[in-house]
Amino acid sequence: MISRKQVLKMLASFPLVGGFVGTGLMKKGSELERPVHSRRDYFTELGVRTLINGRGTLTTLTGSLMDPAVMEAMDYASRKFVSLNELNEKVGERIAEMLNCEDAHVTAGAASAITLATAAAVTGNDREKIRAIPNIPGPQREVIMPKTHRIYEQQLTVCGVKLVEVEGP
Repeated sequence: MISRKQVLKMLASFPLVGGFVGTGLMKKGSELERPVHSRRDYFTELGVRTLINGRGTLTTLTGSLMDPAVMEAMDYASRKFVSLNELNEKVGERIAEMLNCEDAHVTAGAASAITLATAAAVTGNDREKIRAIPNIPGPQREVIMPKTHRIYEQQLTVCGVKLVEVEGP
């Protein structure tokens, strides 16, 4: 059985793929062929220096290095077309099942997860409220936030909420 930590660690690496899959594509029937390892050094080409990460999994340091099993799954998925809505729904169901929780949703990272969770909290299943974000009718919703976490302000206020800062319990 895979632990919750292992699942979350694998999922944290998904947003990094997009920038590196566009080279060497050649059509062959319904599949795509591409080299397993790129000969290009994209970071050097862009003038971006690589770092030694001594801090752990941080979005600002491109998240984390990907496990070979994750890379294999991404390579497989990059060679087929599917409905993203259906894939997102089915993956969420599978993750929720693995974590033994009510529901799960894959996001592009922590910032988008905060936005989606806030939006869900202030709208529930009300489609009119969902469509009205950030101008939800009625009194403005408030979100309590520790003063030290103000770096996430934008992820919350985009949902039309008012922040209430606190400095302790």
